[in-house]
Amino acid sequence: MIRKKHGIIFLFLNIIFMLGISAEVVTAENIDPDNDDSQYAYGENVGYLNFEPGGNGGSGAEVTNSAVTGYVWGENIGWINLSPTSYGGVANDGAGNLSGYAWGENVGWINFAPTYGGVTIGTDGVFDGWAWGENIGWIHLKNLAIPYKVKTAWAPLSTTPTPTPSSTLTPTPTTTPTTSPVGTGTVFGWVEDVDGEPLKGVTVSIKGSAFSDSTETDEDGYYEFGGLLKGNYTITYELEGYRTQTQDISLNEGEEKDLDITTLEQIETGEIFGNVVNIVGDPLESVSLSLKGIKTKVKQTTSSDEDGFFEFTDLEADTYIISAKNKGYRNTQQKVKLKEGESKEMEIVMKKKGKGK
Repeated sequence: MIRKKHGIIFLFLNIIFMLGISAEVVTAENIDPDNDDSQYAYGENVGYLNFEPGGNGGSGAEVTNSAVTGYVWGENIGWINLSPTSYGGVANDGAGNLSGYAWGENVGWINFAPTYGGVTIGTDGVFDGWAWGENIGWIHLKNLAIPYKVKTAWAPLSTTPTPTPSSTLTPTPTTTPTTSPVGTGTVFGWVEDVDGEPLKGVTVSIKGSAFSDSTETDEDGYYEFGGLLKGNYTITYELEGYRTQTQDISLNEGEEKDLDITTLEQIETGEIFGNVVNIVGDPLESVSLSLKGIKTKVKQTTSSDEDGFFEFTDLEADTYIISAKNKGYRNTQQKVKLKEGESKEMEIVMKKKGKGK
């Protein structure tokens, strides 16, 4: 169950001017009458939207026989005004069929009666259906599989459905979706190492044609993505010191897909070590050495000890450039190709500046 976001200060809702569109502050709300967190919708590209951000009696949405007024809070997009002065706000026909437009301060217009969608309120007070944001895509008002929903204490005046009225004023620009919304699905799974131990902190990313998100595995190696529309997705698993893995999946409408266990292999690291000497083979102490990987972009620095010894460790397979500098000697560079897990020894010979040794 989604936790209520308390403690956020909403007192700044005195007067909001959003791109020239002002709105009257509404502090009343009649959302989540059962106090069971029935206050969340979900945007496919923006995450959860809270219809009761100020708690009981605080700022939030209020449903009446003629309109839905007030404010919704998006954790990733900020405030959404349900009753902007321009274009009339979100209307209610009295039977629970919503229409009109809300305005997001950071995302623009949101249509509550779009083509292929629409939002209704049932006799039980539960919102259902889809709203469309011109810049953020579909917003789903209910998904009991995850679960989330928005419920109001208001009830329709009639149980007889009536056609949803179309808005007579259309803000410009608007976007008409080309695909129909469908039931959303969930993808989940676990990540382990080759010994079967769960890996915590693996970055798991999901990307589809119009959706992307990322999360990290918990202490059990578990991850989950919800609110996914039907389609093809690519899942990527990344953790420092391990090989990155990807897999392509196809998700059906409303499907809960178990990807089971993904095993990440640890990358075997190697080392480069050796000695710095002069042209007669005497060791050179305190030589400044630097290493740079051509592909990995890894950079390391060290200096030679009294025996001229140096080492670079924890290196992935790559070609490295090693530079040596020492006062009174000519700078020198050497290129070393290192295989995975390889330990390679080398000798760096430095010549004095000018004539002689």
